[in-house]
Amino acid sequence: MTDTFRQTVKVGNPQGGELVEVEALVGTGAGDSLFPASLLYGLGIEPMGVHQYETTDGQVFEFPYGSALINITTATRDATWHCPVAFGPEGEFRLGWIALNIFKLAIDPNGGGLIPAKPSRLGGPRRLEPGGGTVRRGRLVGYNTGKE
Repeated sequence: MTDTFRQTVKVGNPQGGELVEVEALVGTGAGDSLFPASLLYGLGIEPMGVHQYETTDGQVFEFPYGSALINITTATRDATWHCPVAFGPEGEFRLGWIALNIFKLAIDPNGGGLIPAKPSRLGGPRRLEPGGGTVRRGRLVGYNTGKE
């Protein structure tokens, strides 16, 4: 299995404007995506707070974080979503696993690219909402009646 690889993505301001194409390192170690602070500020993205991030060797850093639009194009999809991003140092472009989850993508263990994620398990029968339907074997049944 490939631990990391590079993926072309586009990053932009959720308030509008141009999406900028960058090449980001993809791996399963990073939660939030991380892009240079100068890029994010240049796109007009403002931090919402500061968060601590830990490197694989145990070092802890504080970086501002916010939300950006990220576009990912693969062989099976082309989509743009709001994703959490950290305002990192120059030259650091990383696409985190939270973004992969938002896009419903996974790392291909055979080729090192991005592939559609397997369906998520919901567990056994459960109520969707009071008075709503029930999910059984991946199907919504008996909406508002609870009967099949």
